[in-house]
Amino acid sequence: MGFFDNARNVRLQQELATGPIRPSQEWFSQLAGEVPEFGDLTGQIIAVSGRPRELVDHAVLAATIKLEAELWLRRAADAMQGRHPRITWGNIKIVLDRPDYSGRLLSEFLSTGEATGSAINNKLVEYLTGEVVAKLVAQVQAGEMKPSGPTQPPPQQTTSTSTAESFDTPITAAERTPTADTESASQTLDDTPVKAAPSPPTASRSVETPIPVAPQLVPPRANRRWSGLLALLGVVAVAILMAATVRVFSGNDASRSSSNAYVRDKPAATDFTAGDCSSPPSFEAQRFTVEGEQLTATIRVRSLCSDGAILASDSTRVTIQDGSSTVAAGIFDLATSPIAVPPSDTYLDQRFAFPVGTYWRLPDTLSRVSDLAIEVVELGQSSAPKEISASQINSTPRVAIYGAPPIVDAESAAIEGLKAQADADAALVSSAVADRWIPQISSKRVGLVADGLTWTNADILREHMQLRTRFSQAVLTWSGSWSTYSSPDFWVTSVGVAFPDSRSALDWCVANEFDRDHCYAHIISNSRGPQGTSAYLN
Repeated sequence: MGFFDNARNVRLQQELATGPIRPSQEWFSQLAGEVPEFGDLTGQIIAVSGRPRELVDHAVLAATIKLEAELWLRRAADAMQGRHPRITWGNIKIVLDRPDYSGRLLSEFLSTGEATGSAINNKLVEYLTGEVVAKLVAQVQAGEMKPSGPTQPPPQQTTSTSTAESFDTPITAAERTPTADTESASQTLDDTPVKAAPSPPTASRSVETPIPVAPQLVPPRANRRWSGLLALLGVVAVAILMAATVRVFSGNDASRSSSNAYVRDKPAATDFTAGDCSSPPSFEAQRFTVEGEQLTATIRVRSLCSDGAILASDSTRVTIQDGSSTVAAGIFDLATSPIAVPPSDTYLDQRFAFPVGTYWRLPDTLSRVSDLAIEVVELGQSSAPKEISASQINSTPRVAIYGAPPIVDAESAAIEGLKAQADADAALVSSAVADRWIPQISSKRVGLVADGLTWTNADILREHMQLRTRFSQAVLTWSGSWSTYSSPDFWVTSVGVAFPDSRSALDWCVANEFDRDHCYAHIISNSRGPQGTSAYLN
């Protein structure tokens, strides 16, 4: 990690520990809800359980809720590692341990992580208000939260004292750019004899270092002995909390989000009850957009059943193919957020969001959307109810909780994604920035050892997507296609902003807080050699 990165992290952690947290207004306004207060959940659990308040240890119950949240957040941060520099377990723990901690404060911080942080916030809210409430209601009803001493009133506010000492060591997201104490990719691209330029690698080449699949975001269970009983009582508890099931697809709901709209020629019924039909729905791609760090696919879902269908598997794999190339593949937990597919005379336009690491192609590299193939497979247990309540249906996109299992070759998909993106950017590079000074912010090749990683194609593509999210004018090139690179086998990320001289390009590096090892000025050209086409910060 370079000097500027260290300084930036120290400043961020100081701000998180004591200063005001400035939320992203854009992302905060789109959250499904704020993280609930642990004390408020304690009161709700006791009320639903029907147990006298004086027979429940409020402090222990609140601490148990906090521990459940911490365990879940740590696993979520691990699964999302590297997708946004702010969203690390170390940073989340700092917020949780603040003397003035509140659920709103945590949500405000998570919103600064854009799509990644917002996805964690929304899943945490679902987890705490659903599974945790149901589980702890059952434990309270079973008498497991009885006070060990004199009874005490409920605390006014749950403090942030840690109940999980094993979490003292922060987990930081892996940095994705070279550092001064590792091999600098930028230093290897000039002042050496030019070699014959190889073609970009093909998907069939062997890969010795496959990218590991991120762990599933499934919160740990505290007591396996009660799993069967908790499941049964949990359903009852959640039913009580919902109060009444409101049927959907009723009346003309003009306020329903168009991004997740039910389209039909006749007024919608107010109820949605799935019938007995074994035919799976059909899926057809409609459009793709890049929203923050994630690729969002709008998919038209049609039921082949007259009564519609409900998709509610806790492990649903969605794979999108462009010919033999994988566009995106991720696992979705639809058990906590089911999808209600309307009857066969209409359709649902549902959005699926793929975070960085679960997609390999951007919209400008795709062929006709109508030609894309979509496969949806329920890998896990489906707990689809016959009837779905309005509180379980929302217009927000379903976000993949982790990458697809090994059935999708991440390396092959990444190679195809890198080649497609470089091809898509080639025209812009040739017409707008060739033979001019531009900032180069990354250069990586397979097998490069830098920043604690032995880089794979999947790692290289992931970093490029993250940089592209940060800098909208970023472009990708294959060094073997241009004569000003001395090493012909690097994937290079540059910012497509042309400057009149090297000093101006280096000033851009400084203005964006890059150091010498992470940014330098370079000329991309096919009319000259490497000599004199690179300039570095002092």
